[in-house]
Amino acid sequence: MVNRFINIEYLFSILFILFYQIVIMPRTTILGVVPNIALIIAVWIALVKTPRRSLFFGFFAGFSIGLLTPADLGWEALLLGLIGMGLSVLKDKIVLEAFPIRILTLFIISMLYQLIFLILSRYDMVSGNFPQILLNTFLTTAYTTMIGTLIYGFIKNRYILRNLF
Repeated sequence: MVNRFINIEYLFSILFILFYQIVIMPRTTILGVVPNIALIIAVWIALVKTPRRSLFFGFFAGFSIGLLTPADLGWEALLLGLIGMGLSVLKDKIVLEAFPIRILTLFIISMLYQLIFLILSRYDMVSGNFPQILLNTFLTTAYTTMIGTLIYGFIKNRYILRNLF
């Protein structure tokens, strides 16, 4: 019964990511930059779950987002899966329990993810206007980190918020 609940939790997370990408994301752009909700949730799962679960969740989250943009299908799945597994293995070696450390981890992972994704999937853009790409990467990372801070804060204080109502 517990495994079914965990699978339903992951399925709900992937459905939420798809809902966000299709319905909410076009309305939350700031200067053409959108937060990466799949990365936020994949990093959270990597910080609290095992490497195997993080790998599978990251892969399936990337695969589901890749279905919306077929040109990026393989890169999204590969990068989110590797980030999930790598961060989950790293958290076993280094203590990443403090809230500010988790936010800093999200910022660093988001910056690396954006740069690697652009280099792998849009390599023709990288050879062009590189300062503009770095600015776009930084803005996307900052926006993702701000939304991630809100989401992580809600997750961390969910029992306090539940008792208020």
